[in-house]
Amino acid sequence: MVLKSSTSAKRVLILAAAVLLLGSLAWAGGQKEAEAGEMPRNESIIIGESHNFRGMDPAQLISSQESSLCNTIYEGLTAYNKDNPGQPLPALAESWEVNDDASEWVFKIRKGVKFTTGNEMTAEDVVYSLQRGMDMDAPTYPPLKRFMKSSDIELVDEYTVKMTLYKGFAGWTDMLSLTHCGILDKDVLEEHITADDPQGVAFLNDTSIGTGPMYLKEWKRNERVVLQKNPTYWGIQAGFHRAPKYTYFIDLNIPEPVTQQMMLLNGDIDFSKELPKDIIDQMRDKPAVRVDEYKRFIASSYLMNLQYPPFKDVKVRQAIKYAIDYDTLCNQVMSAIRMDRPIMKPAIGTDDDLIYSYDLEKAKKLMAESSYPDGFDVVHCIGTGVGLGADWESIGLKLQSDLAKIGIRVTLEQYEWSTMDEKLLNGNYQSQQNWFGVFYGDTEGHLSMFGRPSSHHVVITGWKNDKIEELADQAMTATDPEKRYQLYRELSEEFAVDGPEAFIGQEIGLNVFAKDVFGFDGNPNAFEFDYAVLYRK
Repeated sequence: MVLKSSTSAKRVLILAAAVLLLGSLAWAGGQKEAEAGEMPRNESIIIGESHNFRGMDPAQLISSQESSLCNTIYEGLTAYNKDNPGQPLPALAESWEVNDDASEWVFKIRKGVKFTTGNEMTAEDVVYSLQRGMDMDAPTYPPLKRFMKSSDIELVDEYTVKMTLYKGFAGWTDMLSLTHCGILDKDVLEEHITADDPQGVAFLNDTSIGTGPMYLKEWKRNERVVLQKNPTYWGIQAGFHRAPKYTYFIDLNIPEPVTQQMMLLNGDIDFSKELPKDIIDQMRDKPAVRVDEYKRFIASSYLMNLQYPPFKDVKVRQAIKYAIDYDTLCNQVMSAIRMDRPIMKPAIGTDDDLIYSYDLEKAKKLMAESSYPDGFDVVHCIGTGVGLGADWESIGLKLQSDLAKIGIRVTLEQYEWSTMDEKLLNGNYQSQQNWFGVFYGDTEGHLSMFGRPSSHHVVITGWKNDKIEELADQAMTATDPEKRYQLYRELSEEFAVDGPEAFIGQEIGLNVFAKDVFGFDGNPNAFEFDYAVLYRK
């Protein structure tokens, strides 16, 4: 007899696995724990995800799912500060000093911190971990090399590290808070290095040797990942906000969104962060769950290629920025908040006022004053699938309708995102519905994507602006947050006038939780979620 797959059958198998898992975890492992079957359900937080993980080496993380798990296992010198995103919190570095032009940083390493291996963390581990990441130079590793060589990380003494940058960067501590810059146990890793694996990647992909709030307890590929509370975590004694209030974090592989929905409503899982908007809307009034919203560093814009003649005219670019009906796009088509500058909230340089917004009469006046008073034809490329809570075709059709009102005749062409990226890289487009994130959370990381012409590593637009480059350079070395804000504000106003992009919206992330699970902290950089701070009420 052949057993046909079904959503209900899949759910039964997942539930059975979860029950067996909770029982087995009660006795598995080296520490004294409850007897089998005695572990209360409320000691665990269970998430459902469709993603399959590749590995746990912090220097090689690619997906948000991998980064979020490792964010709970490994820590950097600093930690994301949700209350003041421009000012990271001390973590493995208890303090630091910086010179006037932000080119020299001295970090004092926290004493008494233990790896989950039992070894004490020292400055030697910090230097080793960061140099290893820089030397490996994985595609997603933060761009530390843009600012220094690996040899510019110096061991001063057992608890002091010095870093000397080519040029000052006031956002340096923000970059060091990323999980990719997590500190690992040098001595243990070196024991597992081989000629075939000189960086110990194979070993790291299946274990954890960090200092974080939790550690890797079990990983059964394509089924589940289990993290357990780290009893020696330094943050427990220090009263750090990341000290876990529960024992196990369980990540179940549940490919079907409908199955995740059923399990949430039945109390079998506590958390999902990847359900589509239509399913989430169905759940908003269900008493068993709660929908939380938060801003993510993911956005969409109408991107203009200045190699296409009409977009060389600044009046045309300005007209487009005033012709788009942003409120309808953000509130009815997408799940987004308005965005009108090359910086996303809550990074330094953003606030609640708008530099430009929908004004059809102003858009028509600008087109009449341009070199194309009768409009022009343009091919607009859109991707496939869903972004910012909407399918790209719906977004493209709305833009097509809006621009037609000022004489711009838009033809939509749809491509897979791999082709879209290739077009972006080669400049093979006239206009494109851009979908982008950031390199890292600091404002300079935002500008590196589309706001600063010299940093357009993967984008060809044919646009240059010396004033923006000058303002960005000044802001990089400004250690006073208020001065940085003013410089980025002036930069944004210049971009609104001259830039090749009509920014539309920034994604509102939607997560569904069990009604008694709270504390979620989503770093808006789009890569990391802090599972350590969850708790059951």
